[in-house]
Amino acid sequence: MTDEGDSKTIRRVAELLERLANGTAEEAEQAAGELRTLLREIGYHGQTGPLVRKVLAPWEPLLDRSAVPRITPADWARRRRADRAARRKHVGAATHMRLGPAWQLIDWPLDGFAWAGTEYDVRERFLAIGPGGVYAVLIVDHGRARVTLSGDIVQIDNKRPPYLPEARRTARQASQILTAAAGSAVRVNPVVAFDGAGVISVHGLPKDCLVSGLKDLDKLLLAGGSRISPDTAEKLAAAASRLRS
Repeated sequence: MTDEGDSKTIRRVAELLERLANGTAEEAEQAAGELRTLLREIGYHGQTGPLVRKVLAPWEPLLDRSAVPRITPADWARRRRADRAARRKHVGAATHMRLGPAWQLIDWPLDGFAWAGTEYDVRERFLAIGPGGVYAVLIVDHGRARVTLSGDIVQIDNKRPPYLPEARRTARQASQILTAAAGSAVRVNPVVAFDGAGVISVHGLPKDCLVSGLKDLDKLLLAGGSRISPDTAEKLAAAASRLRS
Protein backbone atom coordinates (compact mmCIF):
# COMPACT_ATOMS: atom_id res chain seq x y z
CA MET A 1 0.00 0.00 0.00
CA THR A 2 1.33 3.47 -0.91
CA ASP A 3 1.84 6.32 1.55
CA GLU A 4 -1.21 8.02 0.01
CA GLY A 5 -3.20 4.84 0.45
CA ASP A 6 -2.04 4.56 4.06
CA SER A 7 -3.18 8.15 4.74
CA LYS A 8 -6.58 7.52 3.22
CA THR A 9 -7.00 4.34 5.27
CA ILE A 10 -6.01 6.11 8.48
CA ARG A 11 -8.48 8.93 7.80
CA ARG A 12 -11.21 6.40 7.04
CA VAL A 13 -10.55 4.49 10.26
CA ALA A 14 -10.65 7.76 12.21
CA GLU A 15 -14.01 8.69 10.63
CA LEU A 16 -15.47 5.29 11.48
CA LEU A 17 -14.25 5.47 15.08
CA GLU A 18 -15.81 8.95 15.41
CA ARG A 19 -19.17 7.60 14.19
CA LEU A 20 -18.81 4.61 16.47
CA ALA A 21 -18.18 6.74 19.55
CA ASN A 22 -20.56 9.64 18.90
CA GLY A 23 -23.16 8.49 16.38
CA THR A 24 -26.65 7.17 16.92
CA ALA A 25 -27.18 3.47 17.57
CA GLU A 26 -27.86 2.85 13.88
CA GLU A 27 -24.82 4.89 12.76
CA ALA A 28 -22.57 3.13 15.27
CA GLU A 29 -23.76 -0.30 14.17
CA GLN A 30 -23.09 0.54 10.52
CA ALA A 31 -19.67 2.00 11.38
CA ALA A 32 -18.78 -1.14 13.33
CA GLY A 33 -19.50 -3.34 10.33
CA GLU A 34 -17.51 -1.11 7.99
CA LEU A 35 -14.59 -0.99 10.43
CA ARG A 36 -14.47 -4.78 10.70
CA THR A 37 -14.42 -5.08 6.91
CA LEU A 38 -11.79 -2.38 6.47
CA LEU A 39 -9.42 -3.79 9.07
CA ARG A 40 -9.63 -7.23 7.52
CA GLU A 41 -9.08 -5.83 4.04
CA ILE A 42 -5.79 -4.18 5.07
CA GLY A 43 -4.37 -7.55 6.22
CA TYR A 44 -1.98 -9.34 3.92
CA HIS A 45 -4.04 -9.95 0.76
CA GLY A 46 -7.27 -9.95 2.75
CA GLN A 47 -6.23 -12.76 5.07
CA THR A 48 -8.14 -12.93 8.34
CA GLY A 49 -5.37 -14.56 10.31
CA PRO A 50 -3.50 -13.61 13.49
CA LEU A 51 -2.34 -10.23 12.19
CA VAL A 52 -5.86 -8.96 11.51
CA ARG A 53 -7.19 -10.41 14.75
CA LYS A 54 -4.41 -8.59 16.58
CA VAL A 55 -5.30 -5.30 14.90
CA LEU A 56 -9.02 -5.79 15.51
CA ALA A 57 -8.80 -7.01 19.11
CA PRO A 58 -8.46 -3.60 20.86
CA TRP A 59 -11.67 -2.39 19.23
CA GLU A 60 -13.82 -5.45 19.86
CA PRO A 61 -15.35 -4.00 23.08
CA LEU A 62 -16.52 -0.99 21.04
CA LEU A 63 -17.63 -3.08 18.10
CA ASP A 64 -19.68 -5.30 20.38
CA ARG A 65 -22.80 -3.19 20.93
CA SER A 66 -23.97 -5.53 23.68
CA ALA A 67 -20.97 -4.41 25.75
CA VAL A 68 -22.06 -0.76 25.53
CA PRO A 69 -24.45 0.37 28.29
CA ARG A 70 -27.90 0.89 26.82
CA ILE A 71 -29.39 4.37 27.04
CA THR A 72 -32.78 4.29 28.70
CA PRO A 73 -35.67 6.43 27.43
CA ALA A 74 -35.34 8.57 30.55
CA ASP A 75 -31.62 9.14 29.89
CA TRP A 76 -32.37 10.05 26.27
CA ALA A 77 -35.12 12.49 27.30
CA ARG A 78 -32.88 14.18 29.88
CA ARG A 79 -30.06 14.56 27.37
CA ARG A 80 -32.44 15.93 24.75
CA ARG A 81 -33.87 18.50 27.20
CA ALA A 82 -30.35 19.58 28.17
CA ASP A 83 -29.32 19.91 24.51
CA ARG A 84 -32.43 21.96 23.73
CA ALA A 85 -31.81 24.24 26.72
CA ALA A 86 -28.22 24.84 25.62
CA ARG A 87 -29.23 25.57 22.02
CA ARG A 88 -32.06 27.84 23.18
CA LYS A 89 -29.70 29.88 25.34
CA HIS A 90 -27.20 30.26 22.50
CA VAL A 91 -29.75 31.14 19.80
CA GLY A 92 -31.64 33.54 22.05
CA ALA A 93 -28.49 35.38 23.12
CA ALA A 94 -27.18 35.65 19.55
CA THR A 95 -30.50 36.88 18.17
CA HIS A 96 -30.94 39.39 20.99
CA MET A 97 -27.43 40.74 20.45
CA ARG A 98 -28.09 41.31 16.74
CA LEU A 99 -31.47 42.94 17.38
CA GLY A 100 -30.12 45.31 20.00
CA PRO A 101 -31.16 46.36 23.52
CA ALA A 102 -34.48 47.83 22.36
CA TRP A 103 -35.76 44.27 21.84
CA GLN A 104 -36.68 41.59 24.36
CA LEU A 105 -37.09 37.86 23.75
CA ILE A 106 -39.62 36.13 25.99
CA ASP A 107 -39.46 32.33 26.07
CA TRP A 108 -42.90 30.91 25.21
CA PRO A 109 -43.12 27.31 26.50
CA LEU A 110 -43.48 24.50 23.98
CA ASP A 111 -46.01 22.68 26.17
CA GLY A 112 -49.07 21.89 24.14
CA PHE A 113 -47.28 21.94 20.80
CA ALA A 114 -49.93 20.58 18.48
CA TRP A 115 -47.96 18.11 16.38
CA ALA A 116 -45.00 15.95 17.43
CA GLY A 117 -45.02 13.43 14.59
CA THR A 118 -41.83 14.57 12.90
CA GLU A 119 -38.11 14.18 13.45
CA TYR A 120 -37.63 17.83 12.47
CA ASP A 121 -38.24 19.50 15.77
CA VAL A 122 -39.48 22.89 16.76
CA ARG A 123 -36.34 23.85 18.63
CA GLU A 124 -37.88 26.72 20.51
CA ARG A 125 -40.73 29.21 20.61
CA PHE A 126 -40.52 32.76 21.89
CA LEU A 127 -42.00 36.22 21.60
CA ALA A 128 -39.79 38.95 20.17
CA ILE A 129 -40.97 42.37 21.35
CA GLY A 130 -39.41 45.61 20.21
CA PRO A 131 -39.89 48.75 18.10
CA GLY A 132 -41.12 46.68 15.14
CA GLY A 133 -43.97 45.16 17.15
CA VAL A 134 -44.65 41.75 18.69
CA TYR A 135 -43.68 38.51 16.91
CA ALA A 136 -44.36 34.89 17.82
CA VAL A 137 -41.30 33.01 16.56
CA LEU A 138 -40.89 29.28 15.99
CA ILE A 139 -37.33 28.06 15.40
CA VAL A 140 -37.46 24.87 13.30
CA ASP A 141 -34.47 22.53 13.06
CA HIS A 142 -34.49 20.78 9.68
CA GLY A 143 -30.90 19.53 9.74
CA ARG A 144 -29.57 18.75 6.27
CA ALA A 145 -32.98 18.04 4.79
CA ARG A 146 -34.29 20.15 1.93
CA VAL A 147 -37.22 22.43 2.78
CA THR A 148 -39.74 23.28 0.07
CA LEU A 149 -42.09 26.16 0.80
CA SER A 150 -45.09 26.69 -1.47
CA GLY A 151 -47.61 29.09 -0.03
CA ASP A 152 -49.06 27.55 3.11
CA ILE A 153 -47.40 24.17 2.49
CA VAL A 154 -44.06 23.24 4.07
CA GLN A 155 -42.56 19.97 2.84
CA ILE A 156 -39.54 18.25 4.38
CA ASP A 157 -38.57 14.77 3.17
CA ASN A 158 -42.06 14.05 1.83
CA LYS A 159 -43.63 15.14 5.14
CA ARG A 160 -45.74 18.22 5.65
CA PRO A 161 -45.34 19.34 9.26
CA PRO A 162 -47.85 22.07 10.18
CA TYR A 163 -45.30 24.65 11.31
CA LEU A 164 -47.19 27.57 9.78
CA PRO A 165 -50.54 26.73 11.48
CA GLU A 166 -48.67 26.27 14.75
CA ALA A 167 -46.98 29.66 14.42
CA ARG A 168 -50.36 31.28 13.73
CA ARG A 169 -51.90 29.47 16.71
CA THR A 170 -49.11 30.71 18.95
CA ALA A 171 -49.59 34.27 17.67
CA ARG A 172 -53.35 34.14 18.34
CA GLN A 173 -52.77 32.79 21.83
CA ALA A 174 -50.20 35.46 22.66
CA SER A 175 -52.40 38.19 21.17
CA GLN A 176 -55.35 37.15 23.34
CA ILE A 177 -53.21 37.11 26.48
CA LEU A 178 -51.52 40.45 25.82
CA THR A 179 -54.75 42.12 24.69
CA ALA A 180 -56.41 41.11 27.96
CA ALA A 181 -53.44 42.43 29.95
CA ALA A 182 -53.12 45.70 28.02
CA GLY A 183 -56.82 46.47 27.71
CA SER A 184 -56.46 47.18 23.99
CA ALA A 185 -55.84 45.09 20.89
CA VAL A 186 -52.25 43.80 20.55
CA ARG A 187 -51.28 42.39 17.17
CA VAL A 188 -48.82 39.47 17.24
CA ASN A 189 -47.21 38.44 13.96
CA PRO A 190 -46.36 34.74 13.43
CA VAL A 191 -42.85 33.85 12.23
CA VAL A 192 -41.20 30.54 11.30
CA ALA A 193 -37.39 30.58 11.16
CA PHE A 194 -35.66 27.54 9.65
CA ASP A 195 -32.31 26.47 11.08
CA GLY A 196 -30.27 23.88 9.22
CA ALA A 197 -27.77 23.18 6.47
CA GLY A 198 -30.35 21.97 3.96
CA VAL A 199 -31.49 24.08 1.03
CA ILE A 200 -34.70 26.12 1.40
CA SER A 201 -36.67 26.43 -1.85
CA VAL A 202 -39.43 29.04 -1.94
CA HIS A 203 -42.15 28.75 -4.60
CA GLY A 204 -44.57 31.21 -3.03
CA LEU A 205 -44.79 32.92 0.36
CA PRO A 206 -47.53 32.05 2.87
CA LYS A 207 -50.29 34.40 3.89
CA ASP A 208 -50.24 36.06 7.30
CA CYS A 209 -47.02 34.32 8.39
CA LEU A 210 -43.42 35.44 7.94
CA VAL A 211 -40.66 32.94 7.11
CA SER A 212 -36.88 33.20 7.02
CA GLY A 213 -33.66 31.38 7.72
CA LEU A 214 -32.46 31.71 11.30
CA LYS A 215 -29.42 33.77 10.28
CA ASP A 216 -31.75 36.36 8.68
CA LEU A 217 -34.29 36.47 11.51
CA ASP A 218 -32.96 39.71 12.95
CA LYS A 219 -33.14 41.41 9.53
CA LEU A 220 -36.75 40.26 9.13
CA LEU A 221 -37.79 41.67 12.52
CA LEU A 222 -35.89 44.92 12.08
CA ALA A 223 -37.51 45.45 8.68
CA GLY A 224 -40.74 46.28 10.52
CA GLY A 225 -39.31 49.69 11.35
CA SER A 226 -40.70 51.51 14.38
CA ARG A 227 -44.34 50.69 15.07
CA ILE A 228 -44.58 50.94 18.85
CA SER A 229 -42.85 53.14 21.39
CA PRO A 230 -40.05 51.81 23.65
CA ASP A 231 -42.30 52.30 26.67
CA THR A 232 -45.09 50.20 25.11
CA ALA A 233 -42.62 47.50 24.10
CA GLU A 234 -41.24 47.34 27.63
CA LYS A 235 -44.71 47.05 29.17
CA LEU A 236 -45.75 44.32 26.73
CA ALA A 237 -42.54 42.38 27.39
CA ALA A 238 -43.12 42.60 31.14
CA ALA A 239 -46.72 41.38 30.72
CA ALA A 240 -45.63 38.52 28.44
CA SER A 241 -42.93 37.44 30.87
CA ARG A 242 -45.43 37.45 33.73
CA LEU A 243 -48.24 35.67 31.87
CA ARG A 244 -46.41 33.21 29.60
CA SER A 245 -47.20 30.14 31.71
